[in-house]
Amino acid sequence: MAVVDLSSSAPTTGELVKQVLVEARELVTLEVRIAKAELREELERTTRAAIAFGIAFGFVVLALAAFVVAVILAFGGTVVAALLVGAALSVLGAVAVGVAVASVPKSVLDRTRAQVKQDAAVLREHVT
Repeated sequence: MAVVDLSSSAPTTGELVKQVLVEARELVTLEVRIAKAELREELERTTRAAIAFGIAFGFVVLALAAFVVAVILAFGGTVVAALLVGAALSVLGAVAVGVAVASVPKSVLDRTRAQVKQDAAVLREHVT
C-alpha cells in the first residue's frame, strides 16, 4: 500500500478554522453593507409615505373647514356649493390616505433576512 504525504499540501485544522473565520467576517461585513443599503431604501419609501400622510391630513383639514363653512352658510348662504366643495375635498383626502397607506413598507429588511438565512445555510454546509 502506498503512503501519501498530506502534510505539505493539505491545510491544517487551525488554518481551516482561521480561513472560515476570515470568510465569516467578510460575510458579516457584506451583510451589514447590504442591510444599510436596504434601510436607506426603506427610509426613502417611509419618507414618501409620511409626505403622503401629510398631504392627506391637509385635505382632511380643508374638508373640515369646508363643512364648517357649509354650516355657516346654511344660515344664509349657498349650502349646496359649500357641501359640494366639502365632499370633493373629502374624496381627495380619502385618495391621499389610500396612497399613503399603500406606500408604507410592510416589513423591514426582507432581502437581508433572506440573504443571511442563505449564507448561514451555506456556512453550515461548509463547516459540517
